[in-house]
Amino acid sequence: MADDSKKNSQSVDDIVDGIVDDLGIEDQQVPEETKDDPMAGLGGVFNIPTSSKRRKKKSSTKSSESEDSGEEELSKKERLRKKLKEESAATSEESVKDEPEEEAVAEEPKEEPKKEAPKAKKSSSKKDSSSDAKEIAGIFTPSATDDAPLDYSSDYLDEDDLGGHKKSGTNMVLVGIILILLAVLGGVVVQFTDLGDDLGALFRGELREKRQAEVAKEEADFKAAQLAKMEKFGTLNVTGSPMHSLVKLNGEVQYAPTSSGTWRELRVSSASGTTFRNLKIKQPQTVELSLPGYKPDSFELTEGMWDGSEESGTYTKRITLDLVPESLANQAEMEKRMDTSDTDGDYYGTITINTIPAGAQIIFNNHPLVDKKGEPLVSPVTFSEYYVKNEKTNKLEKKEINVDTPPDVGHKIELKIPEEVGEFVPFATPVQRQMWTCEWKDGSAPDAPAKGKSFRDYCDYKFSFDMDFKGLKTYIERREAEKERIRLKNEKMAAEVEAFNAAAAEKAAKK
Repeated sequence: MADDSKKNSQSVDDIVDGIVDDLGIEDQQVPEETKDDPMAGLGGVFNIPTSSKRRKKKSSTKSSESEDSGEEELSKKERLRKKLKEESAATSEESVKDEPEEEAVAEEPKEEPKKEAPKAKKSSSKKDSSSDAKEIAGIFTPSATDDAPLDYSSDYLDEDDLGGHKKSGTNMVLVGIILILLAVLGGVVVQFTDLGDDLGALFRGELREKRQAEVAKEEADFKAAQLAKMEKFGTLNVTGSPMHSLVKLNGEVQYAPTSSGTWRELRVSSASGTTFRNLKIKQPQTVELSLPGYKPDSFELTEGMWDGSEESGTYTKRITLDLVPESLANQAEMEKRMDTSDTDGDYYGTITINTIPAGAQIIFNNHPLVDKKGEPLVSPVTFSEYYVKNEKTNKLEKKEINVDTPPDVGHKIELKIPEEVGEFVPFATPVQRQMWTCEWKDGSAPDAPAKGKSFRDYCDYKFSFDMDFKGLKTYIERREAEKERIRLKNEKMAAEVEAFNAAAAEKAAKK
């Protein structure tokens, strides 16, 4: 109890000084911050004084620091004195029941300096900070005082929430520039793309018509492209005189099959002429007409000469070639030969047949060609008479080959290659009056025929025919290959057209 009375007899100042001595507040120094302090760079943001700021304060004014520290220590003592006086007054009114309370009273001041220490330093350190630091600190210190209420009614920070940081007009300028750029970009898109046309048509109520027009244009463009790619073929009709003139196309004899499957040469055999189909109009086509006793004539047909257009897809051309006799004597002889009113006498000729390969069987005027013994004659062969078996007498009868046959009737020669020689198609050719060749007996035509004679009396009439079956076979193969090529190309183009139409229909359905 003596100790308790002794304790109670101590003054407040003595008790404070004792506590200060025990805590070591007077001699306590603030430890220097190292450069490695991870919070050193964040001091300005969170109001924690950094080492650089403390060093700056020390270097700027040592007297200010000493005064601040003295005031800080004095304030601590004053607070302790005030605290102890209040507690002493309280203990004087009521008895102390146990000693741990005194220990608690003695221990409480240890926590107080730690809590109040950061609040001791106020305006001096903040005033020394830069303006940027103040603005940043204002974000984390929303109001001037800690007790000021915050306004949460808006999603955005106002000037009070920003701690005095005023709004800048730069953001508004940037927003304006962005809006202008977007407007310009929109104008470019509308002006130079289909979007502008679509919007305009939509506002005018013409969008459907515009879509239909676009589809129609696509179809027209596709058709034009297909026509440009498509091979263009034409039909050529050749007429001329004299009749039965041989027609050559691009220097080659042309052939065609008959209804019986026998092939023949193409000649001007009627007034309607001879027709060639599926000729490529982009390639020059040369047509030649020839006949014995006449000068040959030709005509070159180029792309621009065809009649027709891409729209119709049909191209045609008609050519007429009239041959001129080689001489006046040839002209006079041909006129006499073609005079069907002359019935004074018959005149005859000789036929020569050559084939490749040799050994062709010959049917003349629907009878097998045989010699006087009845033996078949095969190519090559030359004959001026032939033998036909009389069905009544069962004997062979000799016949000569006359030149002056009825007009457009003439003779008929059929040629067949035996199967053991090779596989070739049969061939046939007529022998008409115009097709005979007049070979002048004296090597040249007389200036004028003798009395009682005509120019035909000075002629040896001959018909020579050379048939290349191998060439004909190649001709047919080439023709069939070309037909197949055209067929496949047409199928491909038809498939492209079908695919385009399907795509166009699908596109129209989506629109």
